Amino acid sequence: MYELIPLLSAPQRIGSTGYAFEVVIPSLPGYGFSEGTQRQGLTTDHVGLIMKKLMERLSLPRFYVHGSGIGSIIASEMALLFPESVAGMHSNLCQSTSPLNIIKTMIGSRTAPFLFGDSHSAAKMYPLSRFIPFVLQESGLLHLQATKPDTIGIALRDSPVGLAAFILEKFSAWTRPCRISAPDGGLNLGKEAVRTIDGGNLIPLNTLLDIIMIYHITGSITTSMRLFAENLSYTHVEKQYDSIPITAVPVSCIRFPDEPFLTPEFTLRSRFPLLVRVNYAPSHGGHFPALEEPAVLARDIVESIHLMDGMKAEGIGS
Repeated sequence: MYELIPLLSAPQRIGSTGYAFEVVIPSLPGYGFSEGTQRQGLTTDHVGLIMKKLMERLSLPRFYVHGSGIGSIIASEMALLFPESVAGMHSNLCQSTSPLNIIKTMIGSRTAPFLFGDSHSAAKMYPLSRFIPFVLQESGLLHLQATKPDTIGIALRDSPVGLAAFILEKFSAWTRPCRISAPDGGLNLGKEAVRTIDGGNLIPLNTLLDIIMIYHITGSITTSMRLFAENLSYTHVEKQYDSIPITAVPVSCIRFPDEPFLTPEFTLRSRFPLLVRVNYAPSHGGHFPALEEPAVLARDIVESIHLMDGMKAEGIGS
């Protein structure tokens, strides 16, 4: 998220006026230099509470949240549980995977996709016979993290090369699918960050090495994986947060064309009744837009907050 800091604290750099943000970007518990919990049971709603208390300690009791990856789950649960604190939510991975929405998605694949999904979602997700095998192929590490975090974590903690391979593979497959079969994963390792012939932005080699080294020197790869396992525990799943609409907080979403984990837009509208907009990034970008397309992401955050403030001025939302 580092690239977003100058763009949000001085948004004139991206051609925006009117706001300059105080930007707070914490590491989640168990990630990087944030110490992992000593007890079992830390789930994303607990992390959301920790983030809320952190903001209160900083004398910032009301704030906007942005979430990406598992941070998008934390952001949505914060908006659900703490509407008095969360002024608005923004995410590049807005999702709703409630049982009803999954059923509708399946029905859409057997009838006409346009009945349940917009043209963008339909083009990416249907036919499901193409979409589901790709998701299964690319979600293997999620299954490992959710079921055997300590087993894979110990192996990666003790092997720097294994850790690098594990992390770098995702920066290849989850940025541009066509890079999966490239000899170097399409990362052009050792070269400067430029726009490549496949149209995507390269993430600088030093940035990739920084990410790997932070996990390696802190030994935090295992504790970072445990959050996925805890979130799939029965205790957390039975809370059914994903089936509860977020009715008091405005939400804005941006979708990048190579994000591998899309859900149809109609599922977002049922989960987020105060959905300000769903923006489709015209640029390239996948699962890591803060690294791939930071200016596009920052501009959407600023524009979305302008829209959210407009809703509040009209008496809509909290």
